[in-house]
Amino acid sequence: EEPLLPMGLFRNPIFLVSALVTFLTGVAMFGSLSYIPLFVQGVIGSSATNSGFVTMPMMIAMAIASAISGQIMSRVGRYRLLGVTGLLIMAAGVFMLSRMDVHSTNFIATRNMVITGIGLGMSLPLFMLAVQNTVPHRVMGVSTSTMQFLRSVGGTMGVAIMGSMINSSLSSGLVANMPAQVRETAPPALLQQLSNPQFLLNPQQREGVRGAFEQLGPQGSQLFEASILAVKTSLATAIAAAFWVAMFVVLAAVLVGVFLREVPLRQVHDLEGEPLSAEASPSVAALPPAQARPSSPGSSRS
Repeated sequence: EEPLLPMGLFRNPIFLVSALVTFLTGVAMFGSLSYIPLFVQGVIGSSATNSGFVTMPMMIAMAIASAISGQIMSRVGRYRLLGVTGLLIMAAGVFMLSRMDVHSTNFIATRNMVITGIGLGMSLPLFMLAVQNTVPHRVMGVSTSTMQFLRSVGGTMGVAIMGSMINSSLSSGLVANMPAQVRETAPPALLQQLSNPQFLLNPQQREGVRGAFEQLGPQGSQLFEASILAVKTSLATAIAAAFWVAMFVVLAAVLVGVFLREVPLRQVHDLEGEPLSAEASPSVAALPPAQARPSSPGSSRS
């Protein structure tokens, strides 16, 4: 009688398209952006503090783009073109992230993240508003929370999938890029340390690896530098591959977003539960109206 998630919402084409786009953007956004700090610190070599400064412009770009797109939408009354354009900009930003390598700089990473942030800021709020614009007032809360839930589920799946891809690609990359002399002469404990790129983020662990290489003989310092370059190259290639997959996920969201049907933006809601315009929600409007429950004498609800 009072479902947690009314299935009738998914019969609404606007809600269905927006839900799919939100899920796919969650996969791409969290799945790829979660590993940008690892790239900035592990590959570029920035500290944790500088990594925060590198990633901060993306959040600022998201806020500014969201405000501007909201103003444009309120004036023109259209959201599909803005939403699809934002997804295309996001796809371009993720593509540029996928082109980064061991020679990339903080400026390149920041520029690519700003472009990605602009796309995110333009698209994410618009699909949420499209849903809020088409559902009855009485299911406004559940529809909004469902969109947030789908984004979280997509992000969880994206982080898991991209993480598995990065680990697999990193392992194969280390085998291909590590100097043969290191693979043949380094003790197993040292090779185990090199297989975990987290030592690049910790100065003490990195110095410990350097000391272990110096014990290998006169060429220890050269082997250490060659090994560090191999680890960075393998890590950069693995993360770039995850960005590449994220780009195709965003492009899939673009294809889905093209089918978003536009309806005129409404200014008020009919509190009886039906949209003011029958065109706004042909399927969700068919949900049964909320029934008032007669209260028995002496009963109360807190």
